Amino acid sequence: PEAAASSNAELARLAAEKKEAAVKAKAKVAEEKKAAADAKKENSDKPNSMKNGRNHPPYVEMIIQALGAIKDRKGSSAPAISKYIEANWEVNEAKFKANINTALKVAVKSGKIDRNKSSYKLSAKTVKDIANKRRKKKAKATSKKKKEKK
Repeated sequence: PEAAASSNAELARLAAEKKEAAVKAKAKVAEEKKAAADAKKENSDKPNSMKNGRNHPPYVEMIIQALGAIKDRKGSSAPAISKYIEANWEVNEAKFKANINTALKVAVKSGKIDRNKSSYKLSAKTVKDIANKRRKKKAKATSKKKKEKK
């Protein structure tokens, strides 16, 4: 009788442990699903240019922003642009030099920036595009304010 009672107690303990492990496993799966959903939601808040695990916009956009921020009248050198980008965004250092050189060539070919000897500056077309975007943004903001006042 004592052996049967102890084996029953042992079986009950094992069954309880098994249930507890199953509950923990379900909780872990639910937690992982929630974390994945949160990551997806967080990623959807980013602009398209910063999705896919990158912590920065495309290199051409970074170059344009760097040239706009540096504001050197005669243009900025590739090392100056690189320093600005490294200071303001997290980039993959192993591929950075190749990526920046490729992006500079692409931006020059597409007409977004102009090259003068060893320096780069924003093209007139890009400057106009940026000004138009700012103007539209400002007009949109003022129209929202007018609607709020009414």
